[in-house]
Amino acid sequence: MIYPRLMKPGDCIGICAPSDGRTAEVDIIRHKSAVSQLMQAGFCVKETAEVFQSERGRSAAADVRANALKSLFSDPLVRTIVAESGGDYLCEALPYLKDAADILRADPKWVQGYSDTTNLTYSITTRLDIATIYSHNLGDFGMVPWHQSISENIDLWQGKLFEGNDHTFVHDNYDCYQQGWLKRETGLEPYEFNSDVTIFGVDKNGKRAEQLGASGRWIGGCLDSIVCLIGTPYEDGAGFARRYKDDGVLWFLESFELSSPMLTRALWQLRESGAFENVKGFVFGRPAIFNMQYDTDYETAVLDALSPLNVPIVFEADIGHCPPRIPMVCGSYGSFTFDRGRLSISQQLKP
Repeated sequence: MIYPRLMKPGDCIGICAPSDGRTAEVDIIRHKSAVSQLMQAGFCVKETAEVFQSERGRSAAADVRANALKSLFSDPLVRTIVAESGGDYLCEALPYLKDAADILRADPKWVQGYSDTTNLTYSITTRLDIATIYSHNLGDFGMVPWHQSISENIDLWQGKLFEGNDHTFVHDNYDCYQQGWLKRETGLEPYEFNSDVTIFGVDKNGKRAEQLGASGRWIGGCLDSIVCLIGTPYEDGAGFARRYKDDGVLWFLESFELSSPMLTRALWQLRESGAFENVKGFVFGRPAIFNMQYDTDYETAVLDALSPLNVPIVFEADIGHCPPRIPMVCGSYGSFTFDRGRLSISQQLKP
């Protein structure tokens, strides 16, 4: 596994919109606040032109979005690239990024985002063995004041979260989270925690358990996006599972708007594609939108597809659409420990 170098004061953060951009006034205010606060934190910022554009859910034509991204890949000053936002159509840009692999291999950079940005993070890590970060899109950095999870994300970029010399950091779950989207009036609003965290898990037999754990290579992201990539040249989940079979694989997954049957089918497709080979366990984040059908709740829909794998599964983790978000380094080696409602996730930048 290749890890881009950690950031230093004065390094540049590249901001682009490979999926959708921002045009609403409150979103532009939030963007500008994010840029200002990142600069105050000691970084320079480079933005591509399409971040303030949006038409039919796209910041620009697919080739334009790809070229903007490649311009950041090629810039030696840019060390971390953060997506402006998620969306639905990042996959359209992937065919225009085929020549970007050599650019990234020559000068690896951190690529970060969540939701539709999974099309980038999952593709880069499973195909190129370059670590990426599944965490906040740019807008979260615009809140005032920053939540602890934002500061921790900045610390991760700089290696300040690591304990000892083995580049390991451990993160415990938060106590509360934000369910749903809140109306913004100023654009600077922080998270509004309106729900208590209730993490639970099931053992390899699919039964509720008080204590669980597993270790392996972390990989994952937004399931809605990952399933779109299966069978295309833009992912290699099965190859990733084979290459790291000695470590085993840990999956972190969350969904945006999958219903009960869609969730089961997506996981079934990944399982049958070989992506879950050598899996040691799963950690699921909270869904943003879930439509229960056939009297099948989220847990049951997951188990319908994954129970044949006989591995522990944890639900309701701080990953994905419902903030706060633990930064997950795709490709890192680590573990999870679940103990009576508390979840601890470790990640190590192991080659």
